[in-house]
Amino acid sequence: MTALTSNVAVTATMGLVAGLVLGVLHFASLSWNAQLFVSGSFGVAIALQAARVALAVLVLILLFRVSPFAALAGSLGFLVARAVLIWRYGDPQ
Repeated sequence: MTALTSNVAVTATMGLVAGLVLGVLHFASLSWNAQLFVSGSFGVAIALQAARVALAVLVLILLFRVSPFAALAGSLGFLVARAVLIWRYGDPQ
């Protein structure tokens, strides 16, 4: 493997792991966020929603600054985490 190929593999792996962790945190906290909305704690629920989205955007921007491969793999990890959590806890529809 050349140094460039190795670098791409390392950054993509780092992005995938970061995306998976981010996705699990983001989508696992969605249940908590929904409970806050239902209980009437709108201010806290909106603040948590904004923090969840801001953290996701921040991590993906940081991954893009590392490399486009890291950002692409991070996005993939984020979506994989979503699919796994929906599979695990079921679709609310």
